[in-house]
Amino acid sequence: MKAILFADLVTLKKSPKQYLLSIGIMCAIFTATALFDDEMDAEQIVGFFQGSITGMSTAMSSFFAFFQLFGMDEQAGWQSVRLSLPIARRDIVVSRYMILAAMLVVMLAGSLLLATALTTVITQVAFGSVTTMPASDILALAIVYFAAFLTYLTIELPLFFRMGLSKARGYFTLPFMACMLFMLKPVQEFAGKVGTQLMGVVGAIGSPWPLILGAAAAALVLYALSGLISLRLYSTREF
Repeated sequence: MKAILFADLVTLKKSPKQYLLSIGIMCAIFTATALFDDEMDAEQIVGFFQGSITGMSTAMSSFFAFFQLFGMDEQAGWQSVRLSLPIARRDIVVSRYMILAAMLVVMLAGSLLLATALTTVITQVAFGSVTTMPASDILALAIVYFAAFLTYLTIELPLFFRMGLSKARGYFTLPFMACMLFMLKPVQEFAGKVGTQLMGVVGAIGSPWPLILGAAAAALVLYALSGLISLRLYSTREF
């Protein structure tokens, strides 16, 4: 297990420049937009930076790690070589799930720190005082993003373990395409009703935290179940 984890970490260290460059360009565009848009007030900038940058940079970094690991498996023939070693397929699956979840946490924390630092600087320069989200809102945002991206990995990982990168990458955009359903009026109406009911539950409870923590717990359970499915699929895969 330790050897597989180490190999995955070495793979992720090989090309971080592309990821960092992409994040840097995105932050530069966001900063220029905030500084030169006179119509944006402090609260809008806070939401723009701490919400958008955190979500986009975490998504980009998660996709980077995901494709870097599975891409290296095929490009270097590592997926065939490691099966000739005294390594159980179970260890390969568990290692990949562990490292992607850990990377998600690390990248989410880093994205939040980056977004908060930029928000602090921009609001100070533009308005003469620092404005940021309350700590409780930042924590809630982090948990929601964590649950969302973990759910995405839950859906995609079994496909990639079963088919490999070259075949499964065609399914990479399916979750995003599913989001396009919200452009349909019936789906929008249904989502509105669900949102209203959730707000009613939050009002009855008096706090959104039970729902937020419940969503995170559900995402973790589904991620574990996804690991079991991936193990079963990967165990029967032929190379």
